[in-house]
Amino acid sequence: MFFHHGGFHGERHRYARIHRNARSDGRDIAFTSAEDALHISLAAVHGMDFLLTWNFRHINDAEMKARIRTVVESAGYECPVICSPEELGGVDS
Repeated sequence: MFFHHGGFHGERHRYARIHRNARSDGRDIAFTSAEDALHISLAAVHGMDFLLTWNFRHINDAEMKARIRTVVESAGYECPVICSPEELGGVDS
C-alpha cells in the first residue's frame, strides 16, 4: 500500500501536506495524536469514500469534521465522508 505512487517517501510527503495545512492559515486542527492525523491523511490521499471511526471526540464531531474537510481540501484532496459504522448503516440495531 505504501509503495505505489512514488514509493514510501512520496506518500509520506502527501500525508505531511495535509498535516502542514492543518497548522497553517489559522486552521490549526491540533490533532490529538499522530495516529489521528495519519488516519485522516491515509484515507484522503488514497481516495477512500468513507473514513469509519468511533472517535467521536477528535474526528467524528460535527465541528471537527468541517475543519478536517477544509484542511484536506486545501491540500488538494477530496475529504472522505467521516462517520461511524452505525451512521453508515453497517451495524444492525
